[in-house]
Amino acid sequence: MRRPLRLVLHAAPTKEDASNTRRSLLDGIRRWGLTMFEGLRLGDIELLAAELITNAVVHTGMPVQVTANWTGTAVRVEVTDSSTEEPVANDQFGEALTNGQGMNLVKALSNAWGVAVDHEAGTKIVWFECRPDHALTTGAQAVSEVASAKH
Repeated sequence: MRRPLRLVLHAAPTKEDASNTRRSLLDGIRRWGLTMFEGLRLGDIELLAAELITNAVVHTGMPVQVTANWTGTAVRVEVTDSSTEEPVANDQFGEALTNGQGMNLVKALSNAWGVAVDHEAGTKIVWFECRPDHALTTGAQAVSEVASAKH
């Protein structure tokens, strides 16, 4: 039986460190040897991870934790930050928009995504999953989880 594959990384609240963390994440996922993710699908994971990491750093100004897991069927990436404000996908499109489109990318390119908010701890996790099959050909499953801490 194959051992679970997991990475845990931390990013300081700078765009440069967010970029370095994204590169480290992709290097780690490549080392897992999941050949079915080579090429375009690994590029999707990189783009979506960059979006979530950068959003967390820019919007909170605090360090973030990035976790990646191989579930046996998908790569799941989670970004934990120190805010309870949920990201919102912008319903408006067009060249005039300079931001607010990142969550639309997450919705379009992932097989599943969601948000888990812990109001008691003052944190949230924004996550996505990518399977080897491309979400655009199988239909993305948008999932929104809002979880409260149970103590």
